Amino acid sequence: MNSKWLVLILWFAITGFNINKAFHIDDAFHLEAAKWIAKNPLKPMSGLINWTDNPEPMFTSNQPPLFFYLIAVVGELFGYSEVPMHLLESVFAFLALWFFYKVCTIISPSKGGLLLVFLAFCPAMIVNQNLMLDIPLLSLELAFIYYLIKNTTRENAGNYVQALLFLSAALLMKYSILPLLGVFFVSVLYEKKYKYLFLGLIPLMVLGLWSLTNFLEFQKIHLLNRPINHSSLLELGKRCVGFIACIGAVSPFSIALYFGKFPYKIVERITIAILTAMVVFCLLAYIKIIPQRTASDILNLSFLVNGLGVLLICASEVMSKCRADGTWKWPEKQDVVLLTSFIFLAAFTIKYAPFIATRHVLLVIPSILLICGKLVNHLSQKIKILSIAFSLALGSLLAISDWEYANFYREIASMVSVPKGSNVWVSGHWGWQWYSKNIASGRTRQYGTDSSIVKKGDYFINPHVAVKPQLNKKIVLQEVRKIWIEPRFSTFFSVSQNASMYFSSYNKGPWNLCRCPVDTIVVSKVVIGNPF
Repeated sequence: MNSKWLVLILWFAITGFNINKAFHIDDAFHLEAAKWIAKNPLKPMSGLINWTDNPEPMFTSNQPPLFFYLIAVVGELFGYSEVPMHLLESVFAFLALWFFYKVCTIISPSKGGLLLVFLAFCPAMIVNQNLMLDIPLLSLELAFIYYLIKNTTRENAGNYVQALLFLSAALLMKYSILPLLGVFFVSVLYEKKYKYLFLGLIPLMVLGLWSLTNFLEFQKIHLLNRPINHSSLLELGKRCVGFIACIGAVSPFSIALYFGKFPYKIVERITIAILTAMVVFCLLAYIKIIPQRTASDILNLSFLVNGLGVLLICASEVMSKCRADGTWKWPEKQDVVLLTSFIFLAAFTIKYAPFIATRHVLLVIPSILLICGKLVNHLSQKIKILSIAFSLALGSLLAISDWEYANFYREIASMVSVPKGSNVWVSGHWGWQWYSKNIASGRTRQYGTDSSIVKKGDYFINPHVAVKPQLNKKIVLQEVRKIWIEPRFSTFFSVSQNASMYFSSYNKGPWNLCRCPVDTIVVSKVVIGNPF
C-alpha cells in the first residue's frame, strides 16, 4: 500500500478513538486557560485557575500558552465541546504521522509503512491524544528532525531555518522540548557547517521575546520561575527505572525488533509461545485466578525487561552502524540526530520532569523506531502479522479503556443529584472539574482549600481517586452516598489506577489488569463549615 494512503488511514483510525472522547486529565486546565485567553489575549498568563488547592495565576503553572491560543480560536469559532477540540488535536496527529513518514522516506523508505503502524498504535500515541500538548509537541519534534536530516541530502540554510522555526513553536507550547536545540548544535558541529551555528539564535530570540512579554505582564520570567525537580541519586535511579519500564509498557512493536535482530526459527517459536502465555495470563487474571496484585507485579517486571530489551537492541543497532566490514566509522548524520534526540530528551525528562509518564516517553519512541528501522527488513511474514496484530490489539484495548475512564466523569456527572436549592461544592480536577459544572443545573462552585466559605447544610461532591484539593481542617462532612459504575471488560486493561497512563513510576506501571471501578464519586453533607 502507498504509505501516503496509509498515513490517512491511520490518521482516521486513531482520530476515531478520540473524536468524541470526554475531556480528560489536563484537558480541563487547557480549556480554562483558553477561555481566559479568549477574553484577555494580551494577558495570557494572568488568569486564575484552581488546579491544586486554591485558584492560582497561570504563570505559576508549567506551560507557555501557544496551544491555548489555538484552543481559544477554535473554541470561539466552533464551541468548547469535545468534537471541535479533538479535531484540533487531530490536525497535529496527522502532522506527526506525516512528518514521521517523511523521515522514513529518507532513513527507511522500504519499511516506512510498518513503522507508521507501530507509531500510530503505540499506546503512548493513541491514548495521549485528548486535548493534551504532547501530540502537538511530537508533530513539531518530527518536523524539526525531518528538516534537520533533509539538510544532509541537500544543503540549504532554509532547511535549518524551518527546523528551528518548528522548534521555536514547540518551545512556546512546552519547554521540555528545549533539548532539541542541543541536537541542532551537535548536528551542525558534526558536519562542520560552522557558518550555520548562528541560526541557533532563532529559538533563543523567540524565548527572549516571550520572556520580555512575561516581564511586562507579571514582572517575572516564566521559564526561570518554574519549580525545579531536585532529585537525589537514588531518586534519579528510580526515575530511570521508571522511564525504561514505561518504554517497555508502550512498545508492543518490540516483537518485530527482537525477531529482526535474531531472525531465527527458534525466536519465532519463542515469540508465539510468549504471546500465547500472555493471552492465558490475561484470561486467568480476568477470572481472578491470578490475584490483581500478583498480575500487577508480573506486568511491571515484564515492562522493565521489555524496556531494557528494546534499549539494548537500539544500542546494538547504533554500534553496528558504527562498525562496517570489521572497521569502525563515524555514523551518518541522520543517526547522530536520532541518537542525540533520544539521549537529550530522555536525560532531560528523567532529571527535570515532575514525574514519568507515557506522554514523556512518546517523544523518544520515533527515535527508537527509526534507529531500529532496518531490522524490520528481516521479519518473516508470520512475525510481521503477529507484530502488527499485537500493536493494533494493545493500542486499541488501552485506547478504549482510557475512553471509558474519561467518559466516567462525563457520565457520572449526569447521575449526581442533590436537593433543590442546595449550595453545592465540587472538588477534584482532571475531566471531573469540567463536567461537574453541570451538576445541579450548573449551580455548583469549585472548591478551594483556603478560598471557599463552606456552610453547614451545603453539599460537597468529590471523586475518590482523581486529584483534588485538601479539605480545610475546619470542615466536617457526613457521607450521604457513593456513586460508581460497575467495571466492564472494556476497562479490564486498566489505565485508571491513579491515572497510571499519565503518571507512572518505578513500581507502578502505565497500565494494569484490573476489574475495579474506574472511580467513585462521594456525595456528602456539610456538618461543620469553615466561616472565615
